[in-house]
Amino acid sequence: MHRLTAKFCETVKREGRHGDGGGLYLVVSGTGARSWMYIWQRDGKRHEMGLGSLRTTSLAQAREKARLARSDVAEGRDPRERYKARHKAPTFGECADALLAALTPTWSNEKHAQQWGGP
Repeated sequence: MHRLTAKFCETVKREGRHGDGGGLYLVVSGTGARSWMYIWQRDGKRHEMGLGSLRTTSLAQAREKARLARSDVAEGRDPRERYKARHKAPTFGECADALLAALTPTWSNEKHAQQWGGP
């Protein structure tokens, strides 16, 4: 565990995966882009989860995210579900409903709200 250093992460140019231990890897692409990845195995099948770019996620933050993911795996949960729930984008319909609800009070006639399918 904790085989990588912050200095190494910022300066490494060699393409590939560089392991920090415990399933956490720094992935360096052919273009030089660096990102974090957590890899685990369940039921004989390998799973991968991105943890963010090195520009936005420090080594310490990546280690904390990997720690949380390891605890999810140990408890039988898929760690990707934690991030899906936190980063769920609203649907088009939800955005449209919110916009209509916000605009309805500004309309001069109730018929406008009915025409647009508002509340």
